[in-house]
Amino acid sequence: MNEVLDFWFGRSQSPEFGKVHKKWFEKDADFDAEVRSRFMQQYELAASGQLDSWHDSPENCLALIILLDQFPRNMFRGTPQAFATDSKALATAEYAVNHNFDRELLTVQKLFIYLPFQHSENLEHQQKSVQLFRQLSGEPDSDSLIEYAMQHLEPTFRTLNWHTRSWGAPSESISRL
Repeated sequence: MNEVLDFWFGRSQSPEFGKVHKKWFEKDADFDAEVRSRFMQQYELAASGQLDSWHDSPENCLALIILLDQFPRNMFRGTPQAFATDSKALATAEYAVNHNFDRELLTVQKLFIYLPFQHSENLEHQQKSVQLFRQLSGEPDSDSLIEYAMQHLEPTFRTLNWHTRSWGAPSESISRL
């Protein structure tokens, strides 16, 4: 668990700890390869349910969500496998929020608890994502995170074809948003 969190956020004593990192949101083949080489085995354990015991604390839930939601987007970029564990990540995120684990984390760490809601193709989950991001208001660095959530939500509802994860014409219900 510590290896995942230290890699993603930096060690707690380091200057980069608690800050937003561009590498999280940029396409970078070298970073993707590093994630793959360092964490493929842990990802496979998480995907198969062998790390489900990590629901026992805020930090463990956070590490599990990163393994299931963020790392596959790097490891399997551009393939359907990038989204294969989204439902497990969402279930873990729901558990974390329902147990108030997010309240015990840094603002930037909360981002990764909330992203599985944003990645979901379900309207209720998307709305929950916005609600969760809005709750960050007033926390350090929250303005940029709230702005990110809102920027992601609008094009998602306008253009996402909910059944195939391909970009296409919006459905009538989505275009009304």
